[in-house]
Amino acid sequence: MPRAPTDVPVSPAAVSESVELVLEVEGPVGGPLTLAQLDQAVRYYATEYARFPPDRLTAEVRRCRSAVNSMLGHAPPAGRRGELRVLGGWLSALLGNLAHHRGEHTVADIHLRTAVGLATDAGHPRLRAWALWARSMVARRQGNAATALVLARAGSISAQGPLQQAQGLAWAELPSLVALGHDPSPAIAAAQRAMDAAPAEEPGRFGFDRAEFHLHLAEALLAAGRPAAALSHATTSRDRKPPGSPGWVAATLALALAEVRRGELEHATGLAALVLDTVPPGRFRDTSRQRLTRCVAELNHHDPARTAQVLGDRLGWL
Repeated sequence: MPRAPTDVPVSPAAVSESVELVLEVEGPVGGPLTLAQLDQAVRYYATEYARFPPDRLTAEVRRCRSAVNSMLGHAPPAGRRGELRVLGGWLSALLGNLAHHRGEHTVADIHLRTAVGLATDAGHPRLRAWALWARSMVARRQGNAATALVLARAGSISAQGPLQQAQGLAWAELPSLVALGHDPSPAIAAAQRAMDAAPAEEPGRFGFDRAEFHLHLAEALLAAGRPAAALSHATTSRDRKPPGSPGWVAATLALALAEVRRGELEHATGLAALVLDTVPPGRFRDTSRQRLTRCVAELNHHDPARTAQVLGDRLGWL
């Protein structure tokens, strides 16, 4: 079982401070140790992403990207400059995703455009694909489904291997097609084939696993009006995540929404209450808050008395 998000043994500030200290030793242009530390920092932030509140992690990722900006400003050798641009691209991608989870969608798109530009300049297809898919996600949140589909397909051109192909199909292309009113079945089948062909899952924000895969399928099927089909995918996703983690919250609320639409109001209300019992308000991402708000609105539409009795005053912060 993965660790719960409350088990945080290392402060992200300690990571950025170590990067700054190494840069002080190697000088303003940096050196091999600084590059290694920055690469390790990116991996740490990406792998442990779900265990930190977005506001807390944003400040530390910005400190590392500021160090990259400073090094680039001192005209490093060409080879090191290319490595720094890739690192700056990954850090910009993280900042874009963090802004999305804070509900700052214009800011998110600015950071993600930067990531795409740096990836394109450095010839890094994996980063380019991920950043374009993240831009697709932001475009959908802003109601621009047609733009989201264009970005999704542009990212898929750069996909590296079946796991990333599955990621692009499930995360970016499938929900964009559903938002435009298309039948999700062909995209779901293509994503499933790619996922089945993947040799292994990859952890972290830039990786992809079956829990996330099934969450995207569940949410697409819910949007397409197929709650019974969504139910098993939401359950599979939820069972693969530790209670209290953002992935667990998303899957539990997808499950609750599927139950509302199947008429299982008591179970759905219990699931929403479980989320509120498990996750303190300060740890909710904007995306989780939006999911919970939607679920509660549908519950309230069907049975306002039950919703008020079970959830009560805890909904005041939504």
